[in-house]
Parts: sequence; structure tokens; C-alpha cells
Amino acid sequence: MKNLLQTMSNLEKLKIEMESTYIDGYQWKTIIENYLLNLIIFQFKMSTPLSNQDNKEDKIDEILNSFYSQFWIEKHQWFIQCYWITADTSSIVYVYTLPYAFQDFFYIGNVRLKSTCPNNNQCWSFDSIHNLYYGHFLSQNLSLSHIHLDNIHYLDLTIPFDESFCHSLIGQQCKVLFITVKQRTDIIDLINNMKNLHALIVQCNKTIPMQKENENLLDWLQQHLPITCLISNSIEISNNICLWIR
Repeated sequence: MKNLLQTMSNLEKLKIEMESTYIDGYQWKTIIENYLLNLIIFQFKMSTPLSNQDNKEDKIDEILNSFYSQFWIEKHQWFIQCYWITADTSSIVYVYTLPYAFQDFFYIGNVRLKSTCPNNNQCWSFDSIHNLYYGHFLSQNLSLSHIHLDNIHYLDLTIPFDESFCHSLIGQQCKVLFITVKQRTDIIDLINNMKNLHALIVQCNKTIPMQKENENLLDWLQQHLPITCLISNSIEISNNICLWIR
């Protein structure tokens, strides 16, 4: 990548997403000062593994310290945030610029965020996210109240469903939802309570035997939903039902 960037001396904006690749703040500073002197806007997302031998807090501080300098904080005001899962014995830390500048975000319960940014509102602003993939388990609290997600269009959830989700901030913003439900009445609750929902893809678990009773379930939904809802079996994935809300 260094060979590519050194040919772009007039570059003013750089937005880059690197999977399983990490460049620390010292290395980025050298690249920018040597080859990208006209750079004004710099947005990135990177990741690096944390082994179970690492002291996670020390490793995070080491990462952030490489971005704590006059070059980053004062000259350019480019602030960095680290995101990692606290429960894992071995996990990945994601490192990205603030405000977050990418459309996709994976959020699993029991995460930690730490940044170089003195502005707390900027640390929790994720307006660019359109697609949120949220994993949640019974032992965790479903709480994203401190994170601003004003532009969510697609939401993929792994959570125990209850009515509180429909009335949550995420539930009210969501336009496309993929979710697993335990009972058919959950589908009705989702459509009736999520006011901005346009499309719903439902995966039914064993309590709704889709393969044998698929037609009965479709008939039941048609009887209990407004005529503005279009309902069909998923062509791509068996045992899934697709609903379009107009």
C-alpha cells in the first residue's frame, strides 16, 4: 500500500478499510508526512488480534498512544477509537477514525470503547452506519442508548425477542430487519410496533415447523396482517418468510 500512496502526492481525502491489517499511528504519520502532504480528510478502519496472553488494556493503550501526538490531536484533529469484546479470551480489536465513517458495524454485547477524542458526543456518534449487525445473549443487557444510530436502514439481530425491542430507539429506526422468532405472534408485534419497517425477513425456529405447515402459517399471517403487507416464502433460504410492508 505504501507504494501506491507514494504516487498520490495531491491526494486530499483518503478513506480506507483494511481487514486483518493494522498500521499504527507512528507508521501512518511517516507515510502522510512523506507522501501525502495535501491530505485533509483521513478516515480508516483497521483490525488487529488480541491474544489471550495479552493484557488487553495495556495493548489498547499501546495502540492509542501511537495516535496521541501533536500531529494527530492538534495539527489534524484526527481522533481514533478502539473497539473490542471484553468477554473473549482471544479477540480482535478494531481501530477506526472518529466520527465513524463506514456503513457496516458489528456490535456484540459486552464491548469496550476507548478513544483519543476529548468530545464524548463524537465518540458515540455513528451516523454513517446503515447496516447494523447486533449480537446479544441472555446474560447481557440490550443497551445501545449511549450510541447515536440515526441512519440505520438494515438491522441483523441475534437476540431473545421481547416487546421492549420494538419500542427501542433501534427498533423505531429500523427499515429492514432479519430476525429469528419463537412464535408467530412475534411477527405481528414487530410489524405493528416498528413504524419505519419496510421489509421483514423472519427465520422461524422449531416451535414453528415451517416445512410442513408453511402454507398454514402464510394463510394465518394474511388473515392477521393488513392487506398492504406482501408475504412470501424466501427463495434463497428455506424456513424463512419475507414480508414487505407498504
